Amino acid sequence: MQKHADVVDQFRINKNQVKMIFVDETLIQIDGQDYWLWIAYEPNMDLCLMVHMSRERTIFVCYQFFKELRKRFGRKLIFTDGARWYNDACKWLRLKHQVYGTELKNIIERFIQKIKDRTQNVLMTIFHVDQKVVIDSMLPIGSKCLFCIYI
Repeated sequence: MQKHADVVDQFRINKNQVKMIFVDETLIQIDGQDYWLWIAYEPNMDLCLMVHMSRERTIFVCYQFFKELRKRFGRKLIFTDGARWYNDACKWLRLKHQVYGTELKNIIERFIQKIKDRTQNVLMTIFHVDQKVVIDSMLPIGSKCLFCIYI
């Protein structure tokens, strides 16, 4: 990842433009193994702000994800589905937290489905080359996301 840091720097987002952050996690399978994909999304800009992949869905993983969000974008309003790990992580980091309703939930769910569709297509292509794939990061590019995948 560090060898491509200069490329990552080209896609910086002005943190003052970020007004709210939707966060959700979703289960994906890679080579028959389960991984949790944590996604931070800014709906007004239609940007994927940050993505993290973990083998576990725990309060600790959530805390680390939110801590990095706070570091990159400041103390923004965080919208989630209200799972207990989100509430606790926001309290510990003194972040404003709000549970989204049905209409807002549909926005994040549609975005996550786009991510899953794109990831699945990319991973199915790559698995013909090598079975060990790590998704290191996802970078915002307009309303799309660029996957940095290293084999």
